[in-house]
Amino acid sequence: MLTERIFCLLIAGLGGAALLRASRILRGEYNKGMFVFYTSQSNLLMVLFHALLFGVSFAPQSTLYAFLSAPWVRIIVVTCITITFVVYHFILTPGYKRDHPDRFRQEYFTFDNLTVHYAVPWLVILCWAICAEKNAPLWSAAAWLALPLAYVAYALLRGRFGGTMNGRPDGPRYPYPFLDAEALGPKGLAKNLVIYLAAFYLVGLAYVGVSKVLSLL
Repeated sequence: MLTERIFCLLIAGLGGAALLRASRILRGEYNKGMFVFYTSQSNLLMVLFHALLFGVSFAPQSTLYAFLSAPWVRIIVVTCITITFVVYHFILTPGYKRDHPDRFRQEYFTFDNLTVHYAVPWLVILCWAICAEKNAPLWSAAAWLALPLAYVAYALLRGRFGGTMNGRPDGPRYPYPFLDAEALGPKGLAKNLVIYLAAFYLVGLAYVGVSKVLSLL
């Protein structure tokens, strides 16, 4: 229990600090577009979830603690933030590093960027591996897809009816290139959604499989 509380404090503290810095509120501004991105939304979810888990851990017999620590809930949470790391590190970073090398060097090694894309995801993964109850049901790998599906719906509606991401008339309207409905067209968008959702489902299945193995140890 103590180890889990330490992880919860680290995740909520680091994630909260990174999001607060990225919001620019401390500078008297507000980064209005930050929560359009899945990274910000998933990190906010991690902060809220682990802060709440820390609080209710002092009442381990409560219904809320039983819900938050349920194996299927923890699978949803860890898979959600794993996707943040995987998509950023393996899909977005190579292209950004190639196309915008100067901006990449300026932005990559910042506290905010490294925290939300690396520190928080890996702390959540370690917290799950070390502390969480295992043996999650198979259906939890599919249940977690509700989160990316909800995000896709939001991003497409935001791109269709909202303004540009940077406020400029010629700026991008969609948060990620693989969700740009105007550039990809219906077929290209549908192809991307099938590929990514299938990959996300496999990540969920992998965690379920690992949980089954770990529950036997």
